Amino acid sequence: MHNNTIREAFHQASSFLKQKGIADGLFEAEWMLRELLAVDRASFFLMWDKTLTEEQAKKYYQWIQRRGDHEPLQYIFGKADFYGRPFHVTPDVLIPRPETELLVEHVLHKADVLYRDRPIRVVEVGTGSGCIAITLQLERPHWSVTTIDLSADALQIAKDNAKRHGVEDKITFLQGSFLEPVRVETVDVIVSNPPYIPSEVIGTLDQEVQHYEPHLALDGGEDGIYPYRQIISQIAQMPARGKRLIAFEIGDEQGEQVANLVQQLPKSREVEVLQDMSGRDRYVIGLVERG
Repeated sequence: MHNNTIREAFHQASSFLKQKGIADGLFEAEWMLRELLAVDRASFFLMWDKTLTEEQAKKYYQWIQRRGDHEPLQYIFGKADFYGRPFHVTPDVLIPRPETELLVEHVLHKADVLYRDRPIRVVEVGTGSGCIAITLQLERPHWSVTTIDLSADALQIAKDNAKRHGVEDKITFLQGSFLEPVRVETVDVIVSNPPYIPSEVIGTLDQEVQHYEPHLALDGGEDGIYPYRQIISQIAQMPARGKRLIAFEIGDEQGEQVANLVQQLPKSREVEVLQDMSGRDRYVIGLVERG
């Protein structure tokens, strides 16, 4: 691609990606060029006949090769947007999904109704990139947010992202299994997007997910419900006081099962299964009256 114009590089790249089975090869070839050149779409087309530098051409070629191997663009770029903010991502963490932004919306809305402006304690289970915990802390600075992950590598990425967004000193990061690190503490809100894909299904996922995203953050055990059972069991043993909000992201066929688990908690009420933007079951939200 040396000495190619942007137009020529784009056409070569989109053709290559199409041959490699990338469905949106045209869009992605353009996206990578815009990312490389750090320009918006309008500016991009005004540069159509400019020539890529040798360094730009080399980097673009490397990106195209990686994408041709079905590596997700977010890992190639090292970043993904969530709730309008950039987050650093690597194969040690899941790529944040738009569906999870709606989980955050539900937590913000429900907690505002329940607790109003009170300073509350929020715990997230399975932080990954930290996008949920960091977003909650940024959107509600008066909340005390703690986030937990089993992976030390994921925790480090979450800490880096917290630093990037100026909240590294406000969020508590703990390593451990589900709620174990806070089992004797009083918590007002528990939120989690845990692994929920049944083990046997992992091998059938798209190459982008199956070969690149961390299986630790995908594999929900034999039926995909194991993490929810563990979290609910731990919630039942935690100190009780006032009202506790529980919010889960779920697989689209798990609503009834996970809702039933939440309903088994003593004094649970208002347990709802809510849908994502595609109309699929995606969230279970429940309230527990404590004490």
